[in-house]
Amino acid sequence: MEKYAYQKTKYPEIYKNIYWGRFKEDDGILNDEMFSNRNILIEEFDITRTLPDDYGFSQIGLDHTEVYESKDKKIIAVYSNYIENTFAHSGFKNYLSIYSPRAKTCIKVFKDIEKFQRYVKARLK
Repeated sequence: MEKYAYQKTKYPEIYKNIYWGRFKEDDGILNDEMFSNRNILIEEFDITRTLPDDYGFSQIGLDHTEVYESKDKKIIAVYSNYIENTFAHSGFKNYLSIYSPRAKTCIKVFKDIEKFQRYVKARLK
């Protein structure tokens, strides 16, 4: 039986509905570091669920975007680009690589969903 990326993490329920989670085990870009880093992401930020891209985050010029909610309702926005120096995007910081060994992952924590929505809306104009 084929195994998908989400099944190789400790948090399959969180990752099963995101693009990365549907990669097949033999796609060639997955490695143990990615699974470990994704587990660290969930634990470090106390993430409880994935949010759908109803807010337009994927439309502001960033690749491989993901949005999560933490136990205390903070929003964790993540993107992974194959371009150097992508962390300069308005307050995002470099983070552990969670998409591909060749992609730079960047992260920003928002106090709540309203702050995140304002951030995205300001960049969609």
